[in-house]
Amino acid sequence: MYKTVILLVSLSSCTFGLNLPATFKQCKRDGNINACMKEAIQDALPKIHNGIPEFNIPVLEPLEVTSITIGEGKSAVNVVQNYKNAKLYGLLVGGTIDNVELKLDGSSSDWIMEGIIPEVKIIADYEFNGKVLLLPIVGSGNSETVFKNVKFRLEMHGEASQKNGAEYGAVTKATMTLLPEHITFNFENLFNGDATLGSQMNQVLNDNWKEVWEDVRGGYEEALGQIIQNVVNKLIRKIPTDQLFPL
Repeated sequence: MYKTVILLVSLSSCTFGLNLPATFKQCKRDGNINACMKEAIQDALPKIHNGIPEFNIPVLEPLEVTSITIGEGKSAVNVVQNYKNAKLYGLLVGGTIDNVELKLDGSSSDWIMEGIIPEVKIIADYEFNGKVLLLPIVGSGNSETVFKNVKFRLEMHGEASQKNGAEYGAVTKATMTLLPEHITFNFENLFNGDATLGSQMNQVLNDNWKEVWEDVRGGYEEALGQIIQNVVNKLIRKIPTDQLFPL
């Protein structure tokens, strides 16, 4: 059963009461809120490319993640995937938003966002010691995993709290579903640098990417969902709900 652990590069901050950046679109709580949010999110993505220092949002292209651990799968992948010094490209700034549904109910909120990302690339230092498709896989070094044309569905649940007389939201749960059209793996220095064995293993992984992905997708979806939840909270925890969604 997979277990996912991530550690983001970030600085803690308790600042709140900030204003929504002037270039960001506001959406009123009316019957047009879903269409407005779709437009607002799509418009905001390129604007957060270089981060927003006052909200402690880091540079997002690439987004640096200190470590990601993806646990073993249930069949094809019997190895814990340990990644360090990861850089994620395309995850938060390169997508097209096709649909947004937002439900505000008292102090709680539920979000659904769907769309497609042309390419997500993860470059990281890896360490493996286990089996994939019944074959041993051992090594440590540089890695690159590329996801092409990724359809996604992001579901988030939020709860609000009061601070100094104002209401602030926070995402308490994020669930992500990813449907890539294709995945390419490349792990350098497998089997203590044996070029032949390393090339053969990379070929096996790429020839069987669907089977590999299906066995560990839950771990990746959990990790990327946590990353997005972290970034979203850096913004909405500091801006009063009435400013994000005026009446």
